[in-house]
Amino acid sequence: MTRRRRNRRQDDDTDSAERWLVSYADFITLLFAFFVVMYALSLQGGQYQDLSESFDQATSKGKAPAKPDSQASSAAVAPTDAPPPPDEMQQIAEQLAKRLAITLQQGAAQVRHLPQAIHIDFDAGILFPPAEANLSPSVLQALRSVADVLQAYPQHTIQVVGHTDTLDIRSAQYPSNWELSAARASSVVRLFVESGIADRRLVAIGRGATQPVASNADPEGRLRNRRVEIQILPASPPTTAGASVP
Repeated sequence: MTRRRRNRRQDDDTDSAERWLVSYADFITLLFAFFVVMYALSLQGGQYQDLSESFDQATSKGKAPAKPDSQASSAAVAPTDAPPPPDEMQQIAEQLAKRLAITLQQGAAQVRHLPQAIHIDFDAGILFPPAEANLSPSVLQALRSVADVLQAYPQHTIQVVGHTDTLDIRSAQYPSNWELSAARASSVVRLFVESGIADRRLVAIGRGATQPVASNADPEGRLRNRRVEIQILPASPPTTAGASVP
């Protein structure tokens, strides 16, 4: 009986020690969980979000993936085959060259698409008789063709510039080349107005002999300098209503 009682006492002591270890292990586990929570709360912005996302991914394994939002997907698709906007100035230059094809072939006119404007250069020899500013009947149709094209683009300003050579002209009607060049530009402007172009779009300028394109020392150079330029300027951007004027 003594040995049995002694063995029972030893078993009771062993059970008490094991129960204490279980309680201690539970305490350590709770303490570790507490420090993990405190550390997670101390994380800043993106780190906490990364931790949260990682936890969500770990807990959502095996779940069906969410279907993408069809509206968001369609909104994110940008058109890739949209054509570039047409160059209006290039369109005008091409239409003018087509309407003036015969005159261009004769070498009596030239269409140039420059960065600042479109220039149509007419030799004064086909536009006017010598020392006069009245348009020759043979060129009226060509100028009306130009007016027809420009009527379709009412936002563009048109400058008509008259040029002469250096030979003096002294007459009662034209005391100098200044008056002659200005009168020739005005004759073209008047034809454009008669063809339906609004006069507010038109500017007549006389340059006299101040802007030669060739030498005035020989007849061929003087012929090139006697010319009329029709300049189509780019459209000005619309002004904002109520904008203050500096």
